[in-house]
Amino acid sequence: MNKRIVVISGFSGAGKGTLVRQLLELNRKAPVDSKLWLSVSDTTRPPRSDGGDNYNFISAEEYNDRTANGFYLEHNEYGNYGYGTPIKPVLAALENGNIVLLEIDYNGMVQVRDYFRNRDVSVTTVFISTEGNELFNRLYKRGDLPGEIKKRLTAARSEATHVGEYDCLINNGDLKDAAHYLWSVVTREADFVRNSFDSLLFIEQVDSVLRSFEYIGSAEEA
Repeated sequence: MNKRIVVISGFSGAGKGTLVRQLLELNRKAPVDSKLWLSVSDTTRPPRSDGGDNYNFISAEEYNDRTANGFYLEHNEYGNYGYGTPIKPVLAALENGNIVLLEIDYNGMVQVRDYFRNRDVSVTTVFISTEGNELFNRLYKRGDLPGEIKKRLTAARSEATHVGEYDCLINNGDLKDAAHYLWSVVTREADFVRNSFDSLLFIEQVDSVLRSFEYIGSAEEA
């Protein structure tokens, strides 16, 4: 049995959650079921108001207990909240012949890649990107507060230095095109183009946006 995991990461606001939903819809409409299985991660953060979350919401106490007891395949803390992928459902889905989809960040990707390095499971890693200016526009339009936008752009700037470690890069400029490309990568219907991400250009774009946020710190302290 060819056991496969596809890790999908991306900048916050780049639309990876929307792309994953589009991917599952394409699978639903496909003539042949590709047996995609999307893992649901735990998180200690509160749900978003837009209803676009794919998480199991738990308390910080439960998260800490699960982390201490080896409950997670990968786990990480981001923005004072914990995130983790339960390991047993993933292993069960692989044994059942499913292609496992993990929507996780860079740190989680490294943990998953290392865990399965010497096992009979192939791991394909995909990063969802967009231009720095467009990333700001999406964060703004979804209603993130200025301080939150600044924090997420700063995180994206740091993440940009790791994008080259992923197998495949998908620029989410056009949702329909990006979704079909992701489908071809996940189902191996076509060979994907190797990752070629211009991290320096992206960082320059984000730095330009962040400079416009320099007033936020003093405004929040006033």
